[in-house]
Amino acid sequence: MLYVMAGSLFLLIVRPYEVYEILGDMRIEFIYGLFTLLCFIVSKKKRIFNSPIVNWLLLFLVVMCISSVTALQPEHAFDATFKYFKICLVFFIMMWALYEYGDYRRIIEFFVLITILYVLWSLWEFMQGRYRWSMGLTRLMGRDVTYGHPNTFASTIATLFPFVVALLRAGLTKKIYKWILLGFIPVGIACVLLTGSRGGFVQLLFLCILFAFARKGKIRTLIILLVGLFIGWYMLPENLQNRFYSLVDPSVAPNAESAHSSAEGRIDGLLHGIDLFMDNPLLGVGPDNTIYTFGDAMGYEAHNLYGQVLGELGFLGTLTFFMAIALCSIQAVRNCKNAKRYLAAWGQSPYAEEYRKQFDFVYKVNVASGQCLLLLLFAGNFGHNLFKYNWLFIAYVVVCGRIILKSVTKEIAQSNG
Repeated sequence: MLYVMAGSLFLLIVRPYEVYEILGDMRIEFIYGLFTLLCFIVSKKKRIFNSPIVNWLLLFLVVMCISSVTALQPEHAFDATFKYFKICLVFFIMMWALYEYGDYRRIIEFFVLITILYVLWSLWEFMQGRYRWSMGLTRLMGRDVTYGHPNTFASTIATLFPFVVALLRAGLTKKIYKWILLGFIPVGIACVLLTGSRGGFVQLLFLCILFAFARKGKIRTLIILLVGLFIGWYMLPENLQNRFYSLVDPSVAPNAESAHSSAEGRIDGLLHGIDLFMDNPLLGVGPDNTIYTFGDAMGYEAHNLYGQVLGELGFLGTLTFFMAIALCSIQAVRNCKNAKRYLAAWGQSPYAEEYRKQFDFVYKVNVASGQCLLLLLFAGNFGHNLFKYNWLFIAYVVVCGRIILKSVTKEIAQSNG
């Protein structure tokens, strides 16, 4: 199932069927989805277990389905719900099929490497003349349609960095992966800057703070990161410098009026979502139906996670979504504490060499999950990332991390017994 799920991640992240019309006409996503489901059904290793996080995510899906019935545009809402269901299905199958340490480690590596491939492909296309012109800038964008907007693309890169760092610290299954990840760090930062996304730039700053306070030499690490950032700043062309400096002084932006209205749009998105919530408190206006609520200005997005979930899914959607996120956060912290405790307890035992790496890997990727969650919640202030696959990937990491820790400690106890 490992390589089957790697294929599913490739289709989910790279989305070649949105680029090549022939793949779309062949319905490659649908065919491969059926193949994945069949492989899961016949797999002898599958283990469908109960988890509070999975339960809340399933409830969130149920709320989306009910909200779609009462939506302003039910057909559009059901389409958005079905797309999210397909993403959920990929990660639920991952949870129930790839819960052993070896598969867990490899699929996380595959997730990172596939995302890097997606970024590099998009960068190559940008160098060949494919870009988005907006805000008075030539902006790097993702190669696909669904997640290709420069702001979304910048966020995709930023949320990958915690796992890149975690894998470098924990060690990788192949040496070549190390050089790929090391090379990606400066390339990834450059890609975020080339998107011209002020939200992406702020996420990089936020990451610097998260990385600094995750290490012992906090002040020294923060200074090094900021010095590196300032060096990168002075290597940028003037129009990009002005674009990012417009966070402080909107008048210097290449297109000052658009930049100012864009910033105000994030606040308006939150306030508009609250207004929609007050009018439709229980179920909202329906998944992805915010675009139908701006009157003559139809097509505008929420541009704010909190306004999006309140306005589109109401109280029930907000409750189920944030309960799942809260449980992911709690479980990530527990996994980190337990992994450290087990390392301290058995670090010098005869079984240390065999199990130390497993404890250490689970600890580091769960730290990365916590950092990624904070980053996604922070990015939600200026982006509508409610239906992004990253939330579900984090759920997979923390849920299966807990299973691995329990499994390893049980093995140690049996060996000692």
